[in-house]
Amino acid sequence: MVDVSLDDGQLFTFPEELYRALFRVRDPARSQLLFADSICINQTDEREKSLQVRMMRQIYQKARHVLIFLGDQDAHLAQSAFHLASQIRAQRLDELPMPNAGAWGELIQLFDRPWFGRVWCLQEVVLSRSAEVIWGPASAPWGDIGFVAAWICNVGYKVLVVWL
Repeated sequence: MVDVSLDDGQLFTFPEELYRALFRVRDPARSQLLFADSICINQTDEREKSLQVRMMRQIYQKARHVLIFLGDQDAHLAQSAFHLASQIRAQRLDELPMPNAGAWGELIQLFDRPWFGRVWCLQEVVLSRSAEVIWGPASAPWGDIGFVAAWICNVGYKVLVVWL
């Protein structure tokens, strides 16, 4: 947890991961309105959480842009994983690295991030109009990442097996 002093002198406690995410996306030149469920919903009040969860569909459908922050751990792998995702989505299959190349391991590391194991998170991003995946200093449009997940499940594993 991270304590931050607000303009009125009060302390506000953020979950550390959220603090890092907000710091990563902040733009000192302009104001931004953000919704972060981990602080906008009282996580210790089961009644409030239950009421708010019912509203999440509407919140994510109405959001202009959803940010998916995967953290900073192993972020040095992000650029390579996102580049490979972009190549796959662009259907540049002849440019893909061989299956034993490090980029595939980095893509696996991307999909091993805890966020991808949370079913409700995937549901929220599918409902959004626009989404961006942020991992450390790198980012990629959700369209690339979602496409690659579907490609691997439906086609990619066949392509990779042929190479082996």
